Amino acid sequence: VPIGTIMAYGGDTTNIDIVTRLHQQGWLPCNGIPVARDEYKDLYNVIGTAFGSNSDKTFQVPDMRGQFLRGVDQGQKRDPDAGFRQASAPNGNTGDKVGSMQEDQLKTHKHSVKAAHAGQAGGRSTGDPIAVAGWPRNHANKEVEAAGGTETRPKNIYVNWIIKAKHVLPLKP
Repeated sequence: VPIGTIMAYGGDTTNIDIVTRLHQQGWLPCNGIPVARDEYKDLYNVIGTAFGSNSDKTFQVPDMRGQFLRGVDQGQKRDPDAGFRQASAPNGNTGDKVGSMQEDQLKTHKHSVKAAHAGQAGGRSTGDPIAVAGWPRNHANKEVEAAGGTETRPKNIYVNWIIKAKHVLPLKP
C-alpha cells in the first residue's frame, strides 16, 4: 500500500490498544494530530503540509473526522467552487489542491408558490385558500414553511479514516 493512502477503517481509533497496533503496522488515524517530520519522513515527502503544519518540525495528518472525501477537481469544472476552497488546518493547502476543504452548502434553488389572491372582498383565490388568505396582490415576500433536518447529506455509515504513514515489516502472528 503506498505511503499517503487514506482508507476506511472499521476499528475504534479512540482505543489506545487499537491505535498502538495501527502504528505498529505503519498506519495513523486521520485525526489531525501533528507528527514529527523526521519520524514520518516518507509521509511528509508525499503529503507535505497539505493538511496543515504548526511548526517547521511537524506536519499534520488529515483530520477526516465527520468528513466526506471528494476527489480533487484538477481543473475539470465539476467543482464550480474549487478556487474558493479553504485550508483544512493552519498553513494547509487551499484552492484546487489535496487537503483543501469546503463547508457544507445547499445549492441555490427556488420554490414556486402556485397561488394567487384577488385582493378584494368577494374575490376568488387559486391554490390553497387557507395558505393565501390575507395575502395582498403582491405576495413576493411570502415564504413557504421550512422542512428538513440540520444538514444536507447522503445516506451514510460511520467509519474511521486511517493513513499509511510508514512501511514496516510484517508483524509476527
